[in-house]
Amino acid sequence: MQDRVKKFVWLVIALILIGVIGWLLLGGKAGGEAEKYKAELRAKGEKISFADLGFPKPAEDGLSVMHLTNAMNRIRRANVDGGKFTSVLSTAPGHQQVVWQDEGITPNQSSNLMAWAELSALLRNVSNELAEVRLAAEQPIRLYGADPVAYLTNFPNVPIFPFVELRNAAQLLYTDGIEALHAGDLTRAREDHHTMIQLTEFNREDPMLVAAMIRVAITGLSLQLTWQALQHEDWMETDLAAMQHDWERVDLMEAVEAGFTGERAAREVAFTLTRQRGMGWLNRSLRGSTPPTAWERATQLFGTMFWNADEDELFALRHLQAMIESTRAVRTGSPWSVVGGVIQSQQSAQMKVLDKVTGLDRFRYMLSRVMLPNFSKAVQTTIRNETQRRLTITVIALKRFQLKHEHLPENLGELVPDFLASIPIDLMNAEPFRYRREGDTGFVLYSVGEDGKDDGGDPTPVTKVSQSDWWTGRDVVWPRPAD
Repeated sequence: MQDRVKKFVWLVIALILIGVIGWLLLGGKAGGEAEKYKAELRAKGEKISFADLGFPKPAEDGLSVMHLTNAMNRIRRANVDGGKFTSVLSTAPGHQQVVWQDEGITPNQSSNLMAWAELSALLRNVSNELAEVRLAAEQPIRLYGADPVAYLTNFPNVPIFPFVELRNAAQLLYTDGIEALHAGDLTRAREDHHTMIQLTEFNREDPMLVAAMIRVAITGLSLQLTWQALQHEDWMETDLAAMQHDWERVDLMEAVEAGFTGERAAREVAFTLTRQRGMGWLNRSLRGSTPPTAWERATQLFGTMFWNADEDELFALRHLQAMIESTRAVRTGSPWSVVGGVIQSQQSAQMKVLDKVTGLDRFRYMLSRVMLPNFSKAVQTTIRNETQRRLTITVIALKRFQLKHEHLPENLGELVPDFLASIPIDLMNAEPFRYRREGDTGFVLYSVGEDGKDDGGDPTPVTKVSQSDWWTGRDVVWPRPAD
């Protein structure tokens, strides 16, 4: 019995010694190549830490957030869910359903048509709450968390911005806007449209990518409402000018670049805390109140001992820098048809490294494996919504021109400078959008799509798809109303 105890003690001592040696050789030093790389980036003007980015910042009055969440909580208790009515069907390539012209509205994933009178009654029940949302959106809080380091250090035991309530508010405003268009209440439809775009101003200075992607998602839904609204013929030029002005204030490319910069700063905090506290702190943050098993504790301890902190941090920094530089490249004129391929290659190379889980390789990039998701989808979604935003602004300008001159322009150059400051650029090929007039009232406006090839405004899918949309076609064509 004593021999067994002695053997066990010596085994524990041996494991500790091996772990200490591994920690000293691999992860015990916070300096090295990662610190050199950060110094190089700072020398080029990059802002690596939250301190570099000017945090912590003065706290803002959160009254608008309180009004928004209170209103949405009351709407939830009233069992009104705007998210049930946000699906828009493309009935054929290059064509889209004008929802508000239908006999009723069909909830998502349902074949049962709801009468407009029923939807109108639901919305009337929460009209006061919707008014409160509109009022709150006029004074959006720009920064909910003044100190992201304190937030990350104490996560999840800190309050987070109510992203769910913000999304739900956008969905309900969309639904109310559709109902208003059906009822011919253009004043209310315009208010809903304006408020949806105002929602993208909430938490705008939050440095994390999740905040940027919420803005991108709300933008996508707002663009749907704009398309629906533009199918109505009774807008005044002042209404259209106000819509255009709202959209011209949105900058999705700036948002996603700022989000990646914030993610890089967050990784610096995570690596610092993991060096100080071990891998267990991150797992506790991700698991919340669920305690780890004994095996998980042992794995965390062993993993931290053999973790190559410097190499792992360098890997994460380089990957995030590549994402930042790719986003900047698109902002400054590089075509997405090229940059998108670069991002996909970068993502594939990342996954090839992180998918190695044999032997000690599973500990080599331990933190990157947990904290580097596939960012390429986030960039693609942003690029697509930004392209649709630019197409939308162009169409609004075309309609304003048509109202004034009673005909459409021969080319987009005629919109400058009275209706556009400059011709919007297609991110796909870094050239102006393609446009041609068809008769007195028709036109074709399109982006060349993610392959960068101009197919003459062909919206038909390259491959067979169950449901076509803007992005399944050979070109990304401004949809016509479905017959």
